[in-house]
Amino acid sequence: RTVLFGGRGPNTTLNQADTWEWDGLDWHFRDVSVTPSAREGMALAFEADRQTVLGFGGTAAAASLMQDTWQ
Repeated sequence: RTVLFGGRGPNTTLNQADTWEWDGLDWHFRDVSVTPSAREGMALAFEADRQTVLGFGGTAAAASLMQDTWQ
């Protein structure tokens, strides 16, 4: 599966309201309650053994580099 989080909109950096999952056929919105702050360019990976998605870094709206890891 593919997970999409955040990104860059026309006027702002996007956040948890923009978390989607691709199942190979369709995109599905994922309503998540605990998420990183708004950012773009975050690296995501699926950890199959633990059935979880890990995320690292990205760039915040003020062009500051993020160095946090999320599960």
